[in-house]
Amino acid sequence: MEEILKKIKHTYECMTTDAKGSARGIEILWNSIEFIVDYWIGMKRILTGRFRLIGHINWFLVSEVYGPHITVERGNFLTQMQQLENMHTKKLWLIVGDFNMITSKEENKGGIQREEPDMARFKETHSALKMIDIHTINGKYTWNN
Repeated sequence: MEEILKKIKHTYECMTTDAKGSARGIEILWNSIEFIVDYWIGMKRILTGRFRLIGHINWFLVSEVYGPHITVERGNFLTQMQQLENMHTKKLWLIVGDFNMITSKEENKGGIQREEPDMARFKETHSALKMIDIHTINGKYTWNN
């Protein structure tokens, strides 16, 4: 077991952001034997790195997000997402995490079905960034109210 732990410690790297106010800290882990990371950007709720698989020439972005659950913070978060897109045009971009927003009332599972104040803005951002939502089916770690 100790040998396995040594191997994991030496092959995986991590980039993190600290918790700030209502924002949780977030992190991205990768296997340094398989991927090269040449830079990363940490924002309050977004952590983005540029990755390349060793032996390949194409770079891609990975962003981990933890969207605000407080309504007044959502506009700034969506603006930051659009700024990132403007900085990294024409690259593959994988965005993972929790936006804490929905694009339609049908996405709201459980609780009270109501119009979210930022639903239209999130839907616009979702469309502008050409995001594809990959829905989970009976996800083990998917939260429903």
